[in-house]
Amino acid sequence: MKDKNESRDVLQFEDLFDLDEIQKIQDSFSLATGMASIIVKPDGTPITKSSGFCALCNTIRQTEIGSGNCMISDAAIGKMVKDGPTIQRCLSGHLLDAGASIIVDDQHVGSWLVGQVILEGDSEDKMFEYADKVGISRETYQKLLSNVKRISYEQFENMGRFLYINAKYLSEIAHQKLTLTKEVELRIEREKEIIYLGNHDFLTRLYNRRFFEEELLRLDTSRNLPMSIIMGDVNGLKLINDSFGHEAGDELLKVSANAIKNACRDDEIIARFGGDEFAIILPKSSAAQVEGVIDRIKFSLLNLKISGIDVSIAFGFGTKNLIEQDILLTVKEAEDYMYRNKLFESSSMHFKTIELISKVLFEKNGRELLHSERVSKLCELLALKLGFDKEHIAFLKTTGLMHDIGKIAIEDNILNKIGKLSVDEYKEIKKHPEIGYRILCSVSEFSELAIHVLQHHEKWDGSGYPKGLKGEEISVDARIVALADTYDAITSYRTYRDILTKDEAIEEIKRCLGTQFDPRLGNEFIELLSENTDI
Repeated sequence: MKDKNESRDVLQFEDLFDLDEIQKIQDSFSLATGMASIIVKPDGTPITKSSGFCALCNTIRQTEIGSGNCMISDAAIGKMVKDGPTIQRCLSGHLLDAGASIIVDDQHVGSWLVGQVILEGDSEDKMFEYADKVGISRETYQKLLSNVKRISYEQFENMGRFLYINAKYLSEIAHQKLTLTKEVELRIEREKEIIYLGNHDFLTRLYNRRFFEEELLRLDTSRNLPMSIIMGDVNGLKLINDSFGHEAGDELLKVSANAIKNACRDDEIIARFGGDEFAIILPKSSAAQVEGVIDRIKFSLLNLKISGIDVSIAFGFGTKNLIEQDILLTVKEAEDYMYRNKLFESSSMHFKTIELISKVLFEKNGRELLHSERVSKLCELLALKLGFDKEHIAFLKTTGLMHDIGKIAIEDNILNKIGKLSVDEYKEIKKHPEIGYRILCSVSEFSELAIHVLQHHEKWDGSGYPKGLKGEEISVDARIVALADTYDAITSYRTYRDILTKDEAIEEIKRCLGTQFDPRLGNEFIELLSENTDI
């Protein structure tokens, strides 16, 4: 398991305090008390310069054994203790030391150590043993020992408590400084975020239109000539939103934005100009250079797909070569060029997309494919009986095949549900005529049949959906699809009801003439069913 503090920043004493000021405080403390003083890291490594160290301790620290023992002693006396000072004997000279922890936000950043004193009544003979251990002659040791401060244990305890209060005060100062620093940093980050959000599009992380327009005016100088503008419009965004949902549409925009960004230089301003439009400012870029940029973007899009659909963008550009030219006219030139290309590119792309949508729908629900094929065949047979011309028959056949294309946007768990739909699920299903209408309207080749797809669940008495149309308000083709759709639905397997026989289905259609179905077309359809044993 990870330690809860593992991810926190490790605080350093040097980052929390002004070391020059701390040194002055430490030196003053040493002068006032006559005791040695130093601030060390938790491992005993000195942070400040020592203050008032006695000659004996300085001599001991110059020996290998003495230096090592002093480091161990400093670490031991400087260990993290929250509720008071630590008092103990030094390992090298048997002198008395005290330490107080400096703790900031539960992190031990250092310890303030004082001491190098002899307790009144201490035996010098005992101390001479330490002279032998560290390798100092007893004569030298005795001479240096005579200059060491002597103090009672009670006095030293009081000094330790005073030290603890000062260390705690330093901890509080550091905590306040750290809190203030964090608040300032947070405010700066928030201000940066506000500025960023004010200049960027949230979805693509590119610049937004407001920033683009500001930069356009700022960069419109002679030193940036020739300056070019690229406009790009993502093909099929609305179609993908309608067919696969807005998450797929958002992904299309993000993928397109990344492709554009990767093909441009760092000094070029790339912005999301509108819902499905992007714009690029290219300082010091000729028309030939801009064409190269567009080619790079298109190349990077070649193998990109969203929900199985190729990602494509229609581009246009304009170039300002003279300072007298109006940069806004250059933008308009780029837009007009883009729209001309879009008219050429999007129709072909939309046609392929609708083919793919049909394929995806039929792949994810094989029942829909069989149902649509049977409806298409029934529409063809009724159109023949009614004496429609060949073009109209072919048109109706296609309408029957595409009548449920809007179900591509309905969740699989609803389309494939075993059992009766809930009220909310039925509401979702009822959206498919409108979705199909929007999808088919996006392509000129299918736009004429879109209205019949929209109306194929309308009823003769006005109780249908989505518009509540009645009678002759409903197109003839939609009324034909409604008959074929209903007949196939009630004579095919459904988990939530029994299959009707052909005769039972005919009786059901008869019962609904004048309410759900056009009486004239309904009777023609009943005759068709009665005359054809293969249906």
